[in-house]
Amino acid sequence: MYIIFSYLTPDFEKISMETVGGQFKGKDVFFCTLGTTQRAAGSAAAFRHVDYDYAVNCTKVAKEANVPHTVYVSSQGAKASSWVLYFKVKGEVEEALKEMQFEKTSIFRPGLLDRGDKKRFAEKLYGKG
Repeated sequence: MYIIFSYLTPDFEKISMETVGGQFKGKDVFFCTLGTTQRAAGSAAAFRHVDYDYAVNCTKVAKEANVPHTVYVSSQGAKASSWVLYFKVKGEVEEALKEMQFEKTSIFRPGLLDRGDKKRFAEKLYGKG
């Protein structure tokens, strides 16, 4: 068994088979861990653009390149019908990935993540310090 990690930092505004598709060819798994917060993004629209558009567009390229397995790090509480923007967008991404019908789709919904010195109030309150 061989494990090959390919790390790529593309221009997410121009993501396509033509720009990065070659990086996906022959790979077994595509991991998507993209995400931000509304505060960091600057607005609800900018948050949605990063968390939904970037994640879905990158995953589409993986699908077009015939990557058989996609892995997405979502969020506990993700639900497309949620009235909370963060959970709604995460849920919408999950639904979009399921519709792509990869051979295998894995969605992880972790609770609070360790954001180091960028912890938000709830992360400080419920996390470890």
